[in-house]
Amino acid sequence: MTVARKPLTPFAVAAAAALSLGACGGGETGPPFREVAGTRLLMASVMEPAADHIWASAGTIITPEETIEIQPETDEDWILVRNAAVTIAESGNLLMMDRRRLDDEDWVGWSRDLIDAGDAAMQAANAQDVQGIFDIGEQIYFACAGCHAQYWANDPNRFRQ
Repeated sequence: MTVARKPLTPFAVAAAAALSLGACGGGETGPPFREVAGTRLLMASVMEPAADHIWASAGTIITPEETIEIQPETDEDWILVRNAAVTIAESGNLLMMDRRRLDDEDWVGWSRDLIDAGDAAMQAANAQDVQGIFDIGEQIYFACAGCHAQYWANDPNRFRQ
């Protein structure tokens, strides 16, 4: 048996939308996140180890005796680089959460730079691109250093643990 459906009237669509919005919690902008770590702890325990892993993953050491190329050797090594890149990218999102976000201009810009750098590192890791990982290390550094210079240099106690 086939049931014929009538098209919704504009009033029905508006009523359904109003009911849906009313069910969303009265003006809340998102889920009720509970930030456990302050900005400094997030940087020290999550972001810095991930960045250190990426920076240590690709490069060259030149000594008088030898030249040593550093790069991930196995698929598992590349997965660890990729995981660090994901951590960097998603940390940019964490920095934009309400209690961590200092402003909607530069802070958000630096956070987005971090997301872009992490995303680029993730793509390079997926492609097993050693030079790409090395080059993106600079992008990660400048996103971190630029933000630190603007927000931390004059007030290192600004961020809660």
